[in-house]
Amino acid sequence: MDHGRLIHYCLLGTMKLTLNSRLSDLKTCYHYECVDNGLFSYPIGPTLLYHQANKEMLAECDLIYVACKPIWVMKSNEMIYCPHVPEGIIAGK
Repeated sequence: MDHGRLIHYCLLGTMKLTLNSRLSDLKTCYHYECVDNGLFSYPIGPTLLYHQANKEMLAECDLIYVACKPIWVMKSNEMIYCPHVPEGIIAGK
């Protein structure tokens, strides 16, 4: 209730999202949507997978996320892209 009026909202942590609102959280990499039947969440971007066969090749590399976009970088320097990653290979969180 707000000023004697019934307000419909969704609770996300300590935040109250108004009905029919959307929120993208770049820290958790999730979209949130408040609709009539509750709060829904879904990941930003595609579901990501990688092949174990490439594990040895990627030993010098790390997968980081910048604005929820996966990027392969060198463990020794995150400013350098990993040269060992075949084009198109992506990995899960």
